[in-house]
Amino acid sequence: MNTTIDHPLISIPLCAYNGARYLRDQLDSLLGQTYRPIEIIAIDDASTDATLEILRDYAARHAYIRVSANPTNVGF
Repeated sequence: MNTTIDHPLISIPLCAYNGARYLRDQLDSLLGQTYRPIEIIAIDDASTDATLEILRDYAARHAYIRVSANPTNVGF
């Protein structure tokens, strides 16, 4: 990703645990921001709902979203 001094890369961390109910709205809000370049680094904390599937779906459609999944819940 190209960045310049005028437009530095903004990294947005997104930690999620069983957040499927609100996750699409949150991701759509982040994606709707006009500032570029951004990257979204999403970490699922062993959710038992559809959180990880939603994150992976968005990452498949947006190259600047990276997803990682914890094998077990580690909490905050």
